Amino acid sequence: MVIAHPAAAMHHHASFGLVADGGHPFIHVMVDIGDHAPDAWDVNASEAGMATWQRIADTTQGHKVYRKVSLDTAHWQLHIPDDAFSRLTSLPPLDVLYLDWLQWLEKHASVSPHNHFANAVSAFVHKIREGGLIVLDHKHINNMSEDSHPWYANINDAFVHLNNGSMLANQGLVEWLSPDLHGDYHSHMATVFKVHHGINGPLTNKDWEQAMVPWTWMTMPEVSMTKADIQHLLVNQAKPTVHPDVLTQDEWMVQWLRYNDPHEPSPMWLGPAPPIHPWPSGAYARYLQWLLRHPQLLVGDLPRRSYHLLGEAFKLHIVHGDLLRIAPALHGSNTALAVREPLRRKVVGRCPRWLGQTLILQSSEPWMPNPVKGLQWSGENATPMLAKTMLEFAKMQPLSSIYSSIQTMQVNHVVTVSHGTASLGEVMRAVMSFYDDLPPVMARAPMEMTIVCLDEDDYTDLHTVPHQFQFLPDDGSCAD
Repeated sequence: MVIAHPAAAMHHHASFGLVADGGHPFIHVMVDIGDHAPDAWDVNASEAGMATWQRIADTTQGHKVYRKVSLDTAHWQLHIPDDAFSRLTSLPPLDVLYLDWLQWLEKHASVSPHNHFANAVSAFVHKIREGGLIVLDHKHINNMSEDSHPWYANINDAFVHLNNGSMLANQGLVEWLSPDLHGDYHSHMATVFKVHHGINGPLTNKDWEQAMVPWTWMTMPEVSMTKADIQHLLVNQAKPTVHPDVLTQDEWMVQWLRYNDPHEPSPMWLGPAPPIHPWPSGAYARYLQWLLRHPQLLVGDLPRRSYHLLGEAFKLHIVHGDLLRIAPALHGSNTALAVREPLRRKVVGRCPRWLGQTLILQSSEPWMPNPVKGLQWSGENATPMLAKTMLEFAKMQPLSSIYSSIQTMQVNHVVTVSHGTASLGEVMRAVMSFYDDLPPVMARAPMEMTIVCLDEDDYTDLHTVPHQFQFLPDDGSCAD
């Protein structure tokens, strides 16, 4: 379920509390001007000084995502700093629109008065699925009555006919308790409307379920994995990850010791102690099992074109897609990521399992020397033989103490993106040069390289393929 609460500011706990007890996985979308994420204010703590929310993997667009660490139900709270109307209309449809402030809708109403509930909602109702809900919080009902501000003009109407042809059916009142960011419980009341888009027209015939699918892979990294990947996580009792920019509890304790030592430099403010894990015990495994029961959500096996270098244990894979979307599926314990620094940060933020498994092609700071001098990624003047450099770094950097940010491992798979002129012949000649320069006595361990490309025309120039490379069909047979 996807529920959005635009212009919520610090009141997002109300809509969260409405759906948190339902026991069904949900995505909670906040869009607001300014940063109102749980860790942006000095309130993300229990009475014991423990953080109540934890930042986890970003969305594919780089938006911050949080979860309430005490809640067993799988959920993702997105915080998007932007204009609510423009951002939400560019995103997939919603199940539930939660409203306690309608001003963000008023200027988009096509019928006067713009501040009337029915007219304001008409501007956005096309982004709510058939049978979805609009929840109108009574937060401002006492100081914004029909006389002064007609946001609540329709709360007693059985049906509300909108000027775009859709209709809202009044489902009555709902009342619930929810803790705020300080942990204090408050009572909330709202009028609930059910959305109907009529019996004919594009909104009636729209496949709403399919239109909402992008919410899952945009927000939930595990959805980009295969069924076998999910089963592997379960068998290995994989721990849920947190965002790489947040402190772990061990790191926080080191900072705390320094903070309390007058002779040690320390941050001015530590913030609450982070939890050991962002999910309660067993909750992450139950979420993975839920995914296995809903395999239609998973991205499945990635279509790819593969080539084998004759005489060597090397395979080249070409995958067309968005690296930020499929990065979780490409991760492996002996796989290294080789991309430019800005993209590296996005991938690790999206899939923290890549942390410590990224080759360093560019330094993270402008004053530090670059391992690849004058790196130019693409175009006719791109750095030559870049694929060869990646393979060399994959053999050297994880075993060198100079690159302490990379974990020690034997790399057998390098993942990168389109580079150079995106030519098969170009990258294959670079790979051949790498193997030609290896000492004859060196053992040839199996190695693979996957190139992810957004442009469908990249790496399609089959006429440039050297005869030393052989195409590998999906059925496992060999054919030129």
